[in-house]
Amino acid sequence: GGFNIVNVRSHNGMLLLLAPFLTSGQYVAHQQLPTRYVFEAPKAAGTRSAARGGICTQAGNPAIPHKEVWMLTIGECESACKAMPQCTAYEYAEFGSDNLGYKRCELQLVTVDGCIPADGHVCMVKKVLIPSSPHRTALNKMPGSAGFSLLKPVQPAAQTTATTTPTLTPATTAHILTPTVPSWAMPGSSTSTPSPAAAPARPGCPPPTKKCTCCHVVAAGADIAGGAVSCTDLKNGDFRGMNLEGLIASSSDITCAVFDGANLISADFTAASGESVSFRNAVADGMAMSEANCPSADFSGASLMGFTAERAEFIGAKFNRAKLEGGVMTEANIDRADFTGATMLHTVNFDFAHMLQTAVGMNLRVPPNGR
Repeated sequence: GGFNIVNVRSHNGMLLLLAPFLTSGQYVAHQQLPTRYVFEAPKAAGTRSAARGGICTQAGNPAIPHKEVWMLTIGECESACKAMPQCTAYEYAEFGSDNLGYKRCELQLVTVDGCIPADGHVCMVKKVLIPSSPHRTALNKMPGSAGFSLLKPVQPAAQTTATTTPTLTPATTAHILTPTVPSWAMPGSSTSTPSPAAAPARPGCPPPTKKCTCCHVVAAGADIAGGAVSCTDLKNGDFRGMNLEGLIASSSDITCAVFDGANLISADFTAASGESVSFRNAVADGMAMSEANCPSADFSGASLMGFTAERAEFIGAKFNRAKLEGGVMTEANIDRADFTGATMLHTVNFDFAHMLQTAVGMNLRVPPNGR
């Protein structure tokens, strides 16, 4: 007992009996449940047990391809991975040198098979649940019990010339799908870079060139400062629209170099020097420029969330309309720097910054909506 019988006449006149209302524990024939995604912690390095807190790795290597997004919550990070077909796992971290801190979400693009335990980090592998059989599906069972099969982790999507940007949740969309982020930086988009825009006027600089002294070694993830090949003369280099995520160019000469529209997420320009360098409209979240000496640098329209520039020299620099959420500029010299139109200035750490009183457009008031 416990269900109703419904009569349905088929196309050949035969009478069918269906039972759409079942009691707990009973089964219905030919019901296919939708695919679902779940997230599980991978095994910690050197153990057989899962460790939720840690840095995602592949074969023990933490330096694996990923997309990086800043200032999301852990829930938004998981939603972004779930919505992005290429995402196989996510790594979430909260860190910072003051009470503001900042949050980093890494959407992994290769198979994650382990993690290295680390405080403040979370690694979760994306897995897919589908019904084990389309003919007998338990209506009252939870995923992982009778009627479901837990498959292997989601595999990296094959590279194509173009993919469709997934529909993200409203909370995630507010952080990722922003007008100033180029299409190649979006989760789920192709990896091609945009066409270079015209170089801005840089007083005293010749036109930028692709044939600067060390232009040939500059690439995403390259260590041009202390790697196998050390070549740090980037003077007047043309790097517009390039994907340079994770580039290590500490102590490099970037005089008159142009990085407009480039992907510089997590790039390292610590102690770099050079006048009139341009980062206009670059996506440079998490970029490091502590102790850099870059007078008249132009960061107009750049995304600089989580940007660190402690003790940097930015005399006369332009930060117009830049996104500076969670930035750190402690002890930086910002004499006559222009912050007109920059957003989230109230979240930037300007402790002991030099010449704060001469900087232009320093609106440190918290906006009514908190953003």
